[in-house]
Amino acid sequence: KRSWIVRFVAGSVIYFPIYFLFGALISPFIIEYYSEPSLGLKIPPFTVIIPLEFFRGFLYVITLLPIIATVKDGKRTPFIALAYMLFIPGAFIPLIVEAVEASLPLEIIPFHLLEILADSLVYGFALSRILGKAEENTRSIHGIHVT
Repeated sequence: KRSWIVRFVAGSVIYFPIYFLFGALISPFIIEYYSEPSLGLKIPPFTVIIPLEFFRGFLYVITLLPIIATVKDGKRTPFIALAYMLFIPGAFIPLIVEAVEASLPLEIIPFHLLEILADSLVYGFALSRILGKAEENTRSIHGIHVT
């Protein structure tokens, strides 16, 4: 099924621009912490970030596809389920652990929480539209169904 291959690739590729956008939005508030060598934080070069984030998008699609396949309650429920799965185990819990262990400066945790919440909402919505059932993504134009 070629349609699924295209959707799988699109769901994997769309993650990077969403990730990059929200990272860029919070960077003015956190960059000083990543520029301070004594904190041990470092922003990797783009040659590392780009392939890593495309691979992360691929892993998200593989991991979240069963949710799309099993959640059938309307159009919003898959979006909410995906956003929840991206944010709670993928960001909220790890950042709370980081706060408790003090391995990240407490000042940047709220920014990262907001960044990843927004990222999870937008990517969850995009994935719910890209990977959602074909009939839910079909619209009628003058009686002709278009996907």
